[in-house]
Amino acid sequence: MSNRKRTGLKEKVYKVLKKSLFLCQVYGFGVELKRLCRHGKVDPVVYIVNHSKKLAYIPIAKVANSSIKASMCEQKLDGVEEYYQIHSLVTKMHKLDEEAKKYYKFSFVRNPLDRLVSCYVNKYTSDKKYLESKGRLYFDSYLFGYVRQPKDFTDFIRKICKIPTCLEDQHFQKQYNLLYDKKGNCLVDYVGKYENIVEDFEMLEKRFDLKPLPHYNQTSKGNWMDYYTLETAELVHKKYRRDFQVFGYEDSYRDLVRYLKHKK
Repeated sequence: MSNRKRTGLKEKVYKVLKKSLFLCQVYGFGVELKRLCRHGKVDPVVYIVNHSKKLAYIPIAKVANSSIKASMCEQKLDGVEEYYQIHSLVTKMHKLDEEAKKYYKFSFVRNPLDRLVSCYVNKYTSDKKYLESKGRLYFDSYLFGYVRQPKDFTDFIRKICKIPTCLEDQHFQKQYNLLYDKKGNCLVDYVGKYENIVEDFEMLEKRFDLKPLPHYNQTSKGNWMDYYTLETAELVHKKYRRDFQVFGYEDSYRDLVRYLKHKK
């Protein structure tokens, strides 16, 4: 089948799915099941590759990955529509070939507590107008709508903390599981921090002659600590324990607990 025919078929399927939430959820479940059978998880590790610069990047959702992709493929995008296009412009590989394995590999991580607030606000609030114009919100079909309409942030956290690792969506998948294999070996040569992204990315920018890091999809959420209760803070700390330990975010959890106890 030619690319034009394949694109036309996808558009026809999309129009049908747009009219029915149930059909959209059935289709989404089929896609998730296919990925689970093929990769062992519904959202497998993906490498963004720039062959000319011999550079490979493992993107982590809600960790400035849109900005980093734009820098890697040297694109300048303006507006919401263009922001979404960046994800289709990059070269993706689920498994590096022998040549790409030699490339310099990197990623960036973020405080798990802050990252989940960003996910919640972005997918249920800041992206809502744009996504509704496309027919569905982001989580409408995921796991048959399990986290489609949480009552609030507490309900959202309670639900995602019950989801098995293999079924985690990329926006709240454990960062450790993306950057380390089952034997505990790190898949990248360098791990930067979202909290120090300007300084940490500067090294990559100079070494590989990348374009300056643009700023996309910034979420206006206020103080992320105010979204939590002692219960939800503990749930997140338990589920994402390795993220806290390996990437150095234990202090942020302790700070949050002190903040909430004082607030109470």
